[in-house]
Amino acid sequence: MAFVQGDGIVRHEILQTLSGQQIENVIYTHHSAADPSAAVIDGFNTVLRDWWIAQIKPLSSNNLTLRGVRGTSLFSASSPVVETPVTSPTTGDVDMPSLPNNVALVVTNRTPNRGRSYRGRTYFAGLPQDDQTTPTAVSPATVTAILAAIAALQPALTAYSAPLTWGVFSQVALGVVRAIGVYTAYTAHDANADFDSQRRRLAGRGN
Repeated sequence: MAFVQGDGIVRHEILQTLSGQQIENVIYTHHSAADPSAAVIDGFNTVLRDWWIAQIKPLSSNNLTLRGVRGTSLFSASSPVVETPVTSPTTGDVDMPSLPNNVALVVTNRTPNRGRSYRGRTYFAGLPQDDQTTPTAVSPATVTAILAAIAALQPALTAYSAPLTWGVFSQVALGVVRAIGVYTAYTAHDANADFDSQRRRLAGRGN
């Protein structure tokens, strides 16, 4: 897809490895600075890295490992790209095999507006096998814990820099790529216990 500009928008890739497979979660943040510097992007990356360690690591199988966070400013096609590594062992805390790589618990991230341009999804993989309570679902306690982890992200961003938010960055409207993307901050998050799947996380597809 063609480059889509976003003033103050940084695309963060939370880089992980699950049972030898490279996977990632993508999060968009917005700040008042239209073209964040490399140092500023590194700071935003660090907040996301530390949030993952504090909130996601305790819920994850030790088959899941955090490698770092890569941040890309979307102000221009030549704006900074910064990769912030981990500084300590960052495998999941639960000493148990994970559910299959493609299996995920999905959180829907919502804004005040309706439509595909105004909501996002976050796929959490690497859940321990004991989290599964039926053939098709995890426990309600797992859903509650993941939602609590998600709820902790915006306060962490605000504590670092008050204008900083995370949200959805719409790059396509009615099948047409936008010249300038539309950003909307998230205001609510929900999930159910049913499994979802990402085929691209199957073994051998992301190495």
